[in-house]
Amino acid sequence: MEYAFSAIGGLSCKAYDDIVDNNIEVSDTLKEALKGIQWISLAVLSINDFNFTLYFYIFNYLHHLTNKESFSLPYEHSLLYVYPLLLLFNYHTAQSFNSLDLIPLLSACAWFSLEPYFFPENISYRKILCRTLLVITIIVVLAIGWHIGSSESMRKILIYLLCYMALSVAFQGLLISGLVKRNESVPAPSEEGEGEGKAIPNPSNT
Repeated sequence: MEYAFSAIGGLSCKAYDDIVDNNIEVSDTLKEALKGIQWISLAVLSINDFNFTLYFYIFNYLHHLTNKESFSLPYEHSLLYVYPLLLLFNYHTAQSFNSLDLIPLLSACAWFSLEPYFFPENISYRKILCRTLLVITIIVVLAIGWHIGSSESMRKILIYLLCYMALSVAFQGLLISGLVKRNESVPAPSEEGEGEGKAIPNPSNT
């Protein structure tokens, strides 16, 4: 069941992300619902899994360090402070490090650290291509890890990222094709509120 929450968490995070970043006109109720679904999913995934919480926090914090626009809204920025609390709450569930997690763990760390430098644009064919290749790579790594015995924590992380990136590819395609239109008349979100500046998710603004 936790794998399903991983998928739901990744989808809800990216849906909220793209709606806010691209000023898509939807109701405030929908945006708040997506936030709630994301937090419920992350709480369920984290409460009994210290390793998942730690991996997830590392990825997001690395992205925050290399992309100053990430986690700019109060809701998103709060993740950087709330997640350490989760690490304290679920410390008793910490497990020994699984060496099979090392390659995907280091690869994900590199991705979240370096992507803002290679893909500073929010929407582009180049970004769609790269994320499509990333989706395929995650599927392959997930399948191999399942076969050779990667940890459940890493499997949940990979499923979360798979759904996040897959929705990113689909959404960018819809924006480029014009099937979904950005509202250019509304200012981008800022730290003052969701209707006044730039925003990002978690593993945000990716």
